[in-house]
Formats: sequence, C-alpha cells, structure tokens
Amino acid sequence: MFAILLMILSSPAYASDQMCANYAEIRNVGHMNIGVNFDIPDPLIRQQFRHAMDFWASVLDMEWHSDETPRCAIRVSYGTPDVFDFDDIAQADDPDLDTFRGDVAFNAAYAMTPVDAYSVCIHEIGHLLGLDHNPNPISVMHAVGVKGGEKLELADLSALSARHRMRQRNNAEGLLSIDLPVDTATEPSILIAERAECVPAEACTVRGSGQPELLL
Repeated sequence: MFAILLMILSSPAYASDQMCANYAEIRNVGHMNIGVNFDIPDPLIRQQFRHAMDFWASVLDMEWHSDETPRCAIRVSYGTPDVFDFDDIAQADDPDLDTFRGDVAFNAAYAMTPVDAYSVCIHEIGHLLGLDHNPNPISVMHAVGVKGGEKLELADLSALSARHRMRQRNNAEGLLSIDLPVDTATEPSILIAERAECVPAEACTVRGSGQPELLL
C-alpha cells in the first residue's frame, strides 16, 4: 500500500503546477468551447470525465475537446491532501471566486466504481459551471452520496439557465435525467492509496462512516 501511495504522490499529475490559461471560457453566458487537460493518470477518471463532459455538452450550448496545452480551460488532476476537507473525494474551483482557475482535483485516497466516477464528475463539473450544492437528495448536486439515478432538478436547471445558454430543458416534472454511459462495467480504479485493500469499491466504507457513501 505504501508503494502505491508513493507512486501516486510522486507522479507528475499529482504535483503539477500547470494552469489552464482559458479558464474564463467556463464563465461564458453564450457558446462555450472548452479544452480539458487530463493531467491525471487514472484511466477510469479520464474515461468518466469525458462522458460527463459529453453530458454537459448535451445540456448547455458548449463543445469540448482534449487539450494538453496551457490553452486549456479545465484541468483534471490529483489534489494535494491540503486541498480536501475531511472525506472529500473531489473538489472543483468556484467560478464566483477570484481564485477560480478551472481546476478539478480528485483525492487519490479513494477508489470509485464507474457509476461513482461518472456521478462525481458530473457533480464537480456542475460546480465549475456555477452550481451550488442542492439539499434535494435526487439531485446530482446533492452533497452526500452518489448511488446512480440522480438528476438535474428544477433548482439546478434554473441556476444553470441564469448563467449559461441551454440546449435541453427539463421534463414535465422539472427534472433532467442523467443517463449512465454504456461502459459502466469498467473495473474500478486501481490507483488507490489509503484504501488499497478495498477492491471492488462497493466493499469499502468512507472513513468514520458505516455507509459506502462519497462526500462531494
């Protein structure tokens, strides 16, 4: 386990100081053309973040592409431990703060199933786009726990439409479903530090909790 942790902490992605120069693109009210720098070695996170970007491109007037240059708008990386609150699995920059740089940082200490990773990626991209946590547990912007089947609910969609141009509107119930990608059978991430013994991730519990929930 120590060897795995050392591998992660010494990887260029974990300690990289590279920043994206075009992070302001995420704040656009009109069309957005977003480059994503996948500065992270975990293939599951890379895969599901791509799926999550495809989802958001179906909701908003935006397109996206991989961009490994400083001209990117979003950087996906591992964060150093000081980035996270207790049991956070990921953190995204707040576009309303002066410190916003389009960063999404994942906690290398946690393994995720494909469903977990997809939901967490959608949640964190939602924060980049200006969405706050939603107290409604049906919302993918709910702060605690991802179990699959979450949706963008009316409060999420109203907040989005106030900041961005929409492609999709909600259904009659005020909800927008988040369909899982077809490859959710992919194996959980193998880049695990503190919970390296917990594979599959369904067998693990969050520190200090009896439930296998993720804090976002």
